[in-house]
Amino acid sequence: MDSIHPQTHNQPIEQFIEDRKRFTNSLYLPGKLVSYREVGDKIYFKDLYPEVNILYKGIYTDEDGLPLLNEKEKFAIANYCAYSEMFKRGLITKD
Repeated sequence: MDSIHPQTHNQPIEQFIEDRKRFTNSLYLPGKLVSYREVGDKIYFKDLYPEVNILYKGIYTDEDGLPLLNEKEKFAIANYCAYSEMFKRGLITKD
């Protein structure tokens, strides 16, 4: 969506999101998503910004590259597997 003001097409959505955060901590700093392009190990932005904070979520993995799970996640997965198995058995036996 190209326009004379490229950042304005997201403005209503971003304003709505920021309005929902009205009762957050007083140290909260508002931000917005910006378009970028990755080339090699560099990130390029279409517009100039005085300061850019990049947030990302890293995942701890084991030696095989599988994500490490905490106890709550293990418990949730085990419960889901048990539920699925019992549901499947119930469909088969009509019980």
